[in-house]
Amino acid sequence: MGTKHAALVLLLSIATARSQTAPRWVDVSGVTMTGTVVAGSPLPLRVIDDTFLWHLVEWTGDRFEANTGSGYHLDGARAAVYDPGAQRVVALTVDAYAATPYASTHIFDGAAWTQPTTTLGGAIGGTPILAFDPMSQSVLAYSQSYVFNTEIGAGTWRLVGSTWQQVNLWYTTNPLGPSVREHSAMATAPNGAGVVLFGGRRFSTNYGDTWLWNGTAWAKALPPTAPSPRHGHTMALDPHTDRTMLYGDGMGVLGDVWLWDGATWTPGLAPPVPALHEAQLVASGGSLFLHGTDGAVSARHYLVEWTGNAWVVRLTRDVPAYRYANGWAVDDVNHRIVMFGGSRFEGYAGTTPIWTVFGDTWVFGTEWTQVAGGPSPPPRDDVAMTWDAQRQQAVLFGGSSSNDTWTWDGAMWSQHVTAVAPSARHKAAMAYDPQRHTVVLYGGYQGYTVFTDTWEWDGAHWSPVPTATHPVTGDPQIAYDDARGVLALDVLTVVSTSVHATSMWELQNGDWVFVNAPPPGRFAYDPREQALTVGATHVYRNSAWQLRSHAGDFGDLLSDRGRSRLLNVGPAFSIYYATDEYAAAENYGTGCGPSLPTTMSFNHRPRLGSEPRADVACHATNAPTWLFAGLQKAATTWVPGCTIYVDAVVLTVPGGSDANGWASFELAVPPVPTLIGLELFCQAVTAHPLGLGLSNGVRVRLGL
Repeated sequence: MGTKHAALVLLLSIATARSQTAPRWVDVSGVTMTGTVVAGSPLPLRVIDDTFLWHLVEWTGDRFEANTGSGYHLDGARAAVYDPGAQRVVALTVDAYAATPYASTHIFDGAAWTQPTTTLGGAIGGTPILAFDPMSQSVLAYSQSYVFNTEIGAGTWRLVGSTWQQVNLWYTTNPLGPSVREHSAMATAPNGAGVVLFGGRRFSTNYGDTWLWNGTAWAKALPPTAPSPRHGHTMALDPHTDRTMLYGDGMGVLGDVWLWDGATWTPGLAPPVPALHEAQLVASGGSLFLHGTDGAVSARHYLVEWTGNAWVVRLTRDVPAYRYANGWAVDDVNHRIVMFGGSRFEGYAGTTPIWTVFGDTWVFGTEWTQVAGGPSPPPRDDVAMTWDAQRQQAVLFGGSSSNDTWTWDGAMWSQHVTAVAPSARHKAAMAYDPQRHTVVLYGGYQGYTVFTDTWEWDGAHWSPVPTATHPVTGDPQIAYDDARGVLALDVLTVVSTSVHATSMWELQNGDWVFVNAPPPGRFAYDPREQALTVGATHVYRNSAWQLRSHAGDFGDLLSDRGRSRLLNVGPAFSIYYATDEYAAAENYGTGCGPSLPTTMSFNHRPRLGSEPRADVACHATNAPTWLFAGLQKAATTWVPGCTIYVDAVVLTVPGGSDANGWASFELAVPPVPTLIGLELFCQAVTAHPLGLGLSNGVRVRLGL
């Protein structure tokens, strides 16, 4: 480890200009997000949530934070990998069973997603896997191969620029390479020798074979020892030992570790956690991480780091099991979130869909806690739920086509049997109206019946609100606009099978009044902006919807009025709030060197009071290394292929690489609020025995 350099950060105080940037989502829950890990990124651990909207999330050393601009809709089976040569994330989505089979490529360059126009005609299908091939310096894909919705074999493709080129096709009469299989895994092989693939499943048969890609062709390896046949496992190249690591399976049955050295598999040290479900290994920032859940109904998430000779548990969190269609309420006085119920699709039993419907209650203050004991609403989904600020309790109505009413006082649930109540329904909208001191409910469904009625709850009784206007609605959303003192309703109307329209209404003098047509998206009040918001991308001001510069939502939006912030809840119950006082350590440009490019990244973001570390891959032992910090960003060619990325240098910190070829510089960030938003631009230079190597640049921004 290097010496802490407080001077580097203290010099930020001489910078008079603060960066003006859009707000970002900052994690307050410390919960990992389920999804596809993007392996190999030199940035902190990146996780993609693959439920409805992909969103890159970075591990910052003690918590996860969402990456601005990375929210992106992707459909179909998918895979993702980091391409270090082009410094980009490559995602592949496929749907070989669609009416028109397709495979789409999506690329994230650190700022925005793009979708190349190249198409694959449905050739790639099934469950693809991706890995970076150092032999060809390109992303390699393996998957089932389809033509006109018919499986013809197993293919291998290489991404050249933005175009996939098929480089191998296995079929019955041409058995070259791995046979057809699903849920296998592959990763970069040791010593830069291409890619190694292991296992997978075909129908009910698990495979235990090992295949090596040398940049041009597959060859089957015959190691004397190997892991047991399996599918759903995860693999990554260990940067500490330059061996490819394999972990577990996808079902949480196996929790073993195996290491591939280029010739054989040997058992490795298993992490001190239960066998993880949907585990993912990712090599990132010079280290190797493993994350997953124990698979229980009350899922515990684990993040463990492999240091080269031991596993270190970095994070454990108990969180609700994955689900959707649950209810939310925010207690603004006690600063906590209440969650109830929901459902999850489990698959099919023959042709019968199987669902899990939940009836548990969870509370989040600083971490998730399950509420146990006492009476409770029966399991259900699509409830109407909100917080009654007048009576300081959560109110729940209906869901799963029921019409019972429950309140939660912070400790236990109580059912209220009333003479009059709204009819049974689900997906109704509900919010507290501080002007009327009542909870207002609107709309919902019961089978094919769409409701357009309005009701009020006064803490003991339901009363219909006889509005003259009944907005025709689908999926109603309701929110109270504190700034304008009005209850607003956002409804989605089906115009035709392919056209949907949104409209906003306000409850004025006991009737719904049409206001305008907002953009589509999740609807909530943003206390930070003091305005209604749709999708965290638009706010309602001056009688118009205005686009604001923000990454948008990737989960349910909740109004935290007690702390004046908008919350975004991810599918794995990670909770974020929007702020423009975030910290950042963002790579830019590319490194160079006499053998391999010198690279630099920070192990976590420079938040006030933290001690981030800059890690430099020097690719040489005991190599003198310097960290330069400047006040300006540059892009000056030093020699062909090498670029100087900093200017107005104010500090030079000397150091050197260790026995593994890494140099590190630890920085102490003072807990001084006036430093928020201040920036430096950093670059490392290493004296390799064969010549100088210049790293990429890193933009360092202090914040929370």
